[in-house]
Amino acid sequence: MAKGNKIRWDVYLVELASRVGIFGTVVISLLALFIVKGTAAQHKEFIDKFFLVKWGNGASFYLGIIIICLVVLLLAQYDHYKLRIRVKEERITELLNERERLQNKLLKKH
Repeated sequence: MAKGNKIRWDVYLVELASRVGIFGTVVISLLALFIVKGTAAQHKEFIDKFFLVKWGNGASFYLGIIIICLVVLLLAQYDHYKLRIRVKEERITELLNERERLQNKLLKKH
């Protein structure tokens, strides 16, 4: 494979992190790794437990793990988007202040 055709995974991961956050990137990366590297038996077991809800004696353990992961993911996403909104609001405030400064400068000339 030529050097120019090499896939830049770091660029893809940074873009993914900017869209879905760090925890979303971790979940998607682990799921992709599981799909690529997992065996057919592991895939079947995963589908049985987490999609078809066929749990044996340890059902409460798996259910607890799923709930904890979902809550952590939701809190992380909430925090991520709250930070993005705050950064955008600060940028809007900066632009408004700059516009006001330029308008005052123009008014002083006349």
